[in-house]
Amino acid sequence: QRRSGKTSLLRHLGRRLSAEREVIYVSLDGHRIVDDDDLALALSPANLDDKRGLARRILADPATAKRVYLIDELAYLNTSDQTALGWLRQLWGKAGGVVLAGTPSDWWQLMERSGRVVPGSSFGNDLTREDVGALSKLHAIEFLIGNSGEDKRLDEAAALRIIERCGSWPYYLNVMGEAVLRTDGEIDEQAVDSAYEKALLHGASAIFKARWKELPTLIGNLLLAHPGARPDYYQLDRALRSKLRDVGLCTPAGQWLEDRPFYDWIERYACEEEI
Repeated sequence: QRRSGKTSLLRHLGRRLSAEREVIYVSLDGHRIVDDDDLALALSPANLDDKRGLARRILADPATAKRVYLIDELAYLNTSDQTALGWLRQLWGKAGGVVLAGTPSDWWQLMERSGRVVPGSSFGNDLTREDVGALSKLHAIEFLIGNSGEDKRLDEAAALRIIERCGSWPYYLNVMGEAVLRTDGEIDEQAVDSAYEKALLHGASAIFKARWKELPTLIGNLLLAHPGARPDYYQLDRALRSKLRDVGLCTPAGQWLEDRPFYDWIERYACEEEI
């Protein structure tokens, strides 16, 4: 998920694995993936002009077994045909490892896509899904203090003010931590509030906008109709509850995930966007 800092996590994983494997990090952002050779070209470590037969050559290459593919932005697989999805399944059988990263909405759309282009496929069942969530309060404090700069450091009191304001998703903590460290003077409530409004809600508006655009219209309308509070999950119809789980807003147990910045952004800015 974007708020969990998925790209940073992939980069960190790549650094951990690089001593033993050839790590290939690829963002599919901007790639148009239709068939297996399109996907193979996007994942190729070399700049190639001719993609013909590339998918077959990668699977036949002995070096593939020593490679780990870290594939970001899996939303761009949603135009794939059965050859691309079938080749991806072959790749994770041949390679040293394959990790796909995206939002809950990306995952849900990819599962729908695979069901349409390969009816009856076990594509989703062959993957192990790991949901990356917010940090515990203790780990959030350690994250903020540990990532402080040398010239100015956050103490525990400042870290707690930040967590109280924005929650403990790593991306939010990173933006807020960097912003308050740039302020002059004491890191008090006023400094934290200013960072929240200017650096996070306004400065990171593109991130929130992207999440907003991903939401089905039904979900967007639901959130707009309940400013300041989420509706009772069990008062919603079954189909709507399923959608809320699919897009990562609610847990299977019917709890709304804490995400104050996103809901605050919706109240302040979503009215400017088309649903």
